[in-house]
Amino acid sequence: MFDVAAVADRALKEALARIQGRRGSEIRYGRGGRSAGCLATSRQFSSHWLKVKWSRADELERFLWDGELLAVSFDDVRKPKVLGHFDWDADGICYRAVMMDIASGIISKTPRLDHLPDLAPQWWNELSASIARIALRETDRARFSDMDIGQRLDDVLSLTLRLPLPAWRTAHGDMHWANLAAPGFMIIDWETWGRAPYGLDVARLHVFATSQPVILETLKSVFRAAMERPEYDIAFLFVAAGVIQMFDLYGHYPLLQAAVRTEVRNVLQRQRIKQFQR
Repeated sequence: MFDVAAVADRALKEALARIQGRRGSEIRYGRGGRSAGCLATSRQFSSHWLKVKWSRADELERFLWDGELLAVSFDDVRKPKVLGHFDWDADGICYRAVMMDIASGIISKTPRLDHLPDLAPQWWNELSASIARIALRETDRARFSDMDIGQRLDDVLSLTLRLPLPAWRTAHGDMHWANLAAPGFMIIDWETWGRAPYGLDVARLHVFATSQPVILETLKSVFRAAMERPEYDIAFLFVAAGVIQMFDLYGHYPLLQAAVRTEVRNVLQRQRIKQFQR
């Protein structure tokens, strides 16, 4: 069996050698072992975050591969500054290392909000303003198609939508509680940014906060205007269907299931989704 974590470990070791750096923290893995990161020190940078990722050359997906670097254009949103990067390949595998500023105070260890964080009103204001700024960015990047979204909703929730979908906006695309920092606001992990159904970033926070009623209530207050638009239900149900599907197939997100399924029932009872169904 191909040991993806071992490949990530070797990539991180190689990247540290290339920058003549030293690892300064435990390794944090992402994307099923296809990326890894750690604090690092080197002659060029006193302390920074070193992130490596890898892909088989015949499976490399440019959308995910280039997202972090292309996101440098979001200079009006707080995120780690990219300090440099380099690529290499060996034995049919492509590697990329990115050096960036350190993001401290990551809210949760998992996408699901695993505790009740203390988030100040100013933090919520920055989150709202950042999502709004991201949504205004013009791009042709898109991870999901109308067909992808329609298929998931049909497969999981037996909802058949009219395509194309009515509203698309630019989104971070992987907005959840393990990609946000506090008390100093910051958004990390920008590989997936691009066009998405209206409200996707809010919907992801919504779904992954369903097990924390206090935060969920605040989220619904801050983003009331977005959630009141009928097309928001498409994004919410799409994200929720993904969480339900991951549990049914692989047993992922067990602690979210009851709350997410209750929220899905509440959204469906409003019947706003019917105006988008065939």
